[in-house]
Amino acid sequence: GNGTFTLNFTDGTSFTTADLTGPAGTNGTDGTDGTDGTNGADGNGIASTVDNGNGTFTLNFTDGTSFTTADLTGPAGTNGTNGTNGTDGANGTNGADGNGIASTVDNGNGTFTLNFTDGTSFTTADLTGPAGANGTNGTNKD
Repeated sequence: GNGTFTLNFTDGTSFTTADLTGPAGTNGTDGTDGTDGTNGADGNGIASTVDNGNGTFTLNFTDGTSFTTADLTGPAGTNGTNGTNGTDGANGTNGADGNGIASTVDNGNGTFTLNFTDGTSFTTADLTGPAGANGTNGTNKD
């Protein structure tokens, strides 16, 4: 309605033309009054548009005719270049060996000894708890 038209493309972009209305002509001289004429033919409008899913679209006009555009799909872009592989990092140094328990010994006196894989050992304190109180004597029944 303002001298432009807009094309909406299938990739979601659109293009609107500049105002295509030509410049105004110079005023003509007044003519003589004419007689009433006959009505002009109806104009031809766009009834619907169809995206054909292949880069084309079809305009269906109100007079029953239609027009299908050429494929409006642009060319494919060039492939990107492959990246380079990084280099492997250096191996780390080995950690020190752990110190495990090679054996345990019950010393029979409330202690036990842990013998470690590095040749050292550890003996616990006496883990025997205190003696319990003596129970009361029972009574005899006759």
